[in-house]
Amino acid sequence: MKADDAKIGSTVIPRSSSFSLWPHRLAVILACATFPLLFIGGLVTSLGAGLAVPDWPTTFGYNMFFYPWSKMIGGIFYEHSHRLVASSVGLLTIALALTFWYH
Repeated sequence: MKADDAKIGSTVIPRSSSFSLWPHRLAVILACATFPLLFIGGLVTSLGAGLAVPDWPTTFGYNMFFYPWSKMIGGIFYEHSHRLVASSVGLLTIALALTFWYH
């Protein structure tokens, strides 16, 4: 194995090939980001906070990403946090799809 080669498990990939580690890295990050989303979704369901925020994609008229933290109380905190984490998982999914398309 040369210094510039990549190693995945027991497989050695020469750097001269068109192989990229970015799709794998993004897939691992996406998988790790999905678990908190599932956990928060379970909290939203079990606490009955599913309709705490009645409008979408806004939050009580605010842009979803600029809703004030001071107003996130009770079920609004759980529902809005789930929306924010889901947005990041969605963006990671798009990034992974674009990385697959590019490579």
